[in-house]
Amino acid sequence: MEHKKNIILFIFRLFGGGAERMVSNLSLELSDEFNITIVTYDKPGKTYAFGGEHRVITLPYADDPHNNTVIQRARRLLVLSRELRRIKKEKNASVVVSFAEQANIINLITGGPGQKMISVRTLLSKELEHSPKVKKLLPVIRRLYNRARTIIVPASMIGIDMEQALQLSHSKIKVLYNFIEPSRIDPLAAEPLTDTLVARLFAEHPVLLNVGRISKEKGQWLLLHLMHRLKQQGEKAKLVIIGTARSEGALIEHLLQLARAFNLSVFDGTEGGAPDSLQYDVFFLGFQKNPYQFMHRSRAVLLPSVFEGFPNTLLEAMQCGVPVMAADCLSGIKEILAPEAPLEQFTSVLQYGKYGLLAPAVTDTTTFMVPDQVAGEWVRGVQVLLHDDKQYTQYITMAPECIARFDKKLILSQWKALFRQQA
Repeated sequence: MEHKKNIILFIFRLFGGGAERMVSNLSLELSDEFNITIVTYDKPGKTYAFGGEHRVITLPYADDPHNNTVIQRARRLLVLSRELRRIKKEKNASVVVSFAEQANIINLITGGPGQKMISVRTLLSKELEHSPKVKKLLPVIRRLYNRARTIIVPASMIGIDMEQALQLSHSKIKVLYNFIEPSRIDPLAAEPLTDTLVARLFAEHPVLLNVGRISKEKGQWLLLHLMHRLKQQGEKAKLVIIGTARSEGALIEHLLQLARAFNLSVFDGTEGGAPDSLQYDVFFLGFQKNPYQFMHRSRAVLLPSVFEGFPNTLLEAMQCGVPVMAADCLSGIKEILAPEAPLEQFTSVLQYGKYGLLAPAVTDTTTFMVPDQVAGEWVRGVQVLLHDDKQYTQYITMAPECIARFDKKLILSQWKALFRQQA
């Protein structure tokens, strides 16, 4: 009888974002065929559900690197690498796959058994633009990433971006899309809104919803330009933004100032609390544990991002029965909404994708300017979603076909095939 292969999934923590959710799902779904060991190095705390074994590497000194000296940081790195190597040897790993940049680098510099695979979830070129420290490390990162047996990306454009930025061989890149779980989303979408006034907001007004943390890469200032123009034209739609803003105080303040300049009334619930009126034009409702109940009751979900990895929000909105409109930016948006369109040609006008509307993206994350032409195309698109019932219904009807391309069983079978091949 053939023994199960030993797979190590290496990540900073097992709670938080999309990469952590992916590790959780992989461990739960693949433990029937493989011996799964999850290795993390954050301090013990809350975790997603997982399958297999979870090992936590305890590191010396402060968890926040800014509180450590250079020598202390080096010591932490040595301990982490030594302990990861020990676990690799103990488990006689066949494959060690890491998630996100820091874990990827640790995986690649650490010896021991097992094919080294890394999962890159974001656009490296954008990180280089926004982080001088990362840019200085480019030659080192290039050498390290070329050591990986396989580099797993959730969108083709991330792979293309990495090939260009790091001079990687195309044969190293493997595209494995994120998957969607309708059985998890549907009951959450059906849950009622508990706040009476918020429930009335969604019942009595067409709501344009944005879901995502308040950050520069998410481009939410474009939506305020959009609402300004819609209000001038007499549209009655409301804008609701759901997402945390704890680390983006300066950006939140800029968005509030911009709204005031546009004569838009804003409810700021980023620090908690519920609205006291429906008279606001824009509602910041902060972090919401269940975004699907809001999606399900919206007129449309808007994603004005400057750049993305693979935006699960679009698929989740479709599963909730809501059409979507998104900026045609790097990287995964076009692969979802307009898979037949050329990946490296970006639209400057409103485009009717097969599964949703594409609009031009903003690029200025310094002054937050929005060209008139870009804002005008977004207005055109939203008016389609508000008033063109035929197109609106067509997008709802096409959603299941789009979602089927990211079926959980299909994507998991691709992960299994990759592990079998490289183990």
